[in-house]
Amino acid sequence: MSSEPQSKESPDAVSSQRRSSFAGLLQAADAGLVDRGQTIVCTVTGNGLKDPEWAISGAPTPVSVPVDAHVAATELGLAD
Repeated sequence: MSSEPQSKESPDAVSSQRRSSFAGLLQAADAGLVDRGQTIVCTVTGNGLKDPEWAISGAPTPVSVPVDAHVAATELGLAD
């Protein structure tokens, strides 16, 4: 049994999405935008997270807190 998540999209479409992330990295490297030894992360989830507007549209409204470590810790349930 495969640990690979199942997609409702065709295998060719999913494979194409994965390749596009790496293709963008290769283009950036060819353009001199990537330094040798630099750590790079390519999102290859195929679940829409590469599109920030789509991801944000389904997210809850974030909670705003002042720049105060205690207030932030309280909001996170880490302090009283």
